[in-house]
Amino acid sequence: PAMEFISFTEKSISYMDTGTCHKGTIRAENWVSVFETKFKLASYGRCEHTADLPPNKKNKKINNIEEEPLESRLELLKKHMFALVIGYNLEEDFIHEMVWEALYAGVIPVYYGAVNVFDHVPPNSIVSANAIGSKEGTLNYVKQISNNYTLWQTFHTWRKEPSLSLRLRQKFEFLKTEPFCRICK
Repeated sequence: PAMEFISFTEKSISYMDTGTCHKGTIRAENWVSVFETKFKLASYGRCEHTADLPPNKKNKKINNIEEEPLESRLELLKKHMFALVIGYNLEEDFIHEMVWEALYAGVIPVYYGAVNVFDHVPPNSIVSANAIGSKEGTLNYVKQISNNYTLWQTFHTWRKEPSLSLRLRQKFEFLKTEPFCRICK
């Protein structure tokens, strides 16, 4: 389910670096610096690190967020209204796993990556920076969503459509399994 709009004490955004830092063709630090200008941004991981695990977790700096259990990553995501997800490149169908985890956690992914992402995600469930065309335009749109409850709700209406919900549950059942375990299946 979606997080409640009023449950967010801060209109913040998370960025979960997957330990790749400067690998791939997309430079995530450029996106992080733009979003830091208007949002409280919690960047978990080794690169662009600004946030540690809460004390009730392990109170340690995360070297690679993917090493944390799925439940821990979902709990971190749920604290934020949005999740900034930067793919490794713009290749078709190569969608970063954090998109699925953000959707599963009930937050809105702000995604820059695979150009055909809309072929795979629920309708009107993500903010696609590719579709918007610029970092600043994406930032302004995300800011608009964060200040408009009705607009924010439109990104969660797919969760209430029974036929879509069943189809998506079947399609994304794999999310219940850790990424490294999925390789073995």
